[in-house]
Amino acid sequence: MVVDGVVHALQYPNQAAAILGMGGPSVNRDAWRMALDINTIVEGWLALASKTPWPALLVPGVTRGRTPLALTIDALIGISALADAVPSAWFHWPGNPKTNGVGDRAGAEYQACVAGRIFNRADLLLFAEAVADRWRLVLDANVNLIQLEPERLVNAPRGELALVELLEAQRLHAAQHYRQAIASLEAQGIEPEPIDLSALDGLRLPSTLDE
Repeated sequence: MVVDGVVHALQYPNQAAAILGMGGPSVNRDAWRMALDINTIVEGWLALASKTPWPALLVPGVTRGRTPLALTIDALIGISALADAVPSAWFHWPGNPKTNGVGDRAGAEYQACVAGRIFNRADLLLFAEAVADRWRLVLDANVNLIQLEPERLVNAPRGELALVELLEAQRLHAAQHYRQAIASLEAQGIEPEPIDLSALDGLRLPSTLDE
């Protein structure tokens, strides 16, 4: 997106609102806080995956018919790509890290590939816990990088952006899908115990669930 001659790399559509002065992500420049918040959201996803009745995860949801399972996979693929991007400065999303393909089509193919390996809760937890463990390891190994180099540039298929901006974009991405999944479960009459997204500093979610 180009505004006043300046190129902005968008990782999430709602970022455009902030660039145009219409609200949207903060961006909070505390990269370490962002990284810890992402860990909190990942823990929320793990709880949802482990405690929700399995059939409920397969019911089309309130946003574009996406099931809570599909939203879980989508969000955690983003976190997995982020975990690789922190040390490497290359964010392979949207894309397929198995084929090195980039773009929305490659990303959709990779998501379908991951989903095709998940037939039950054990499969889901195997995937989700691997992503969570990887993110914790990245945090432990890159404290100084995240805290001291928040403006470090990261390359991505959609353009170059600062590490702190990437962290904010993926925090927003994971939080919005989590919010959508919780709403879909509540619509089924299930009462999950969600994490409090409002407690995450500076997080400004879209005004509607569909964004």
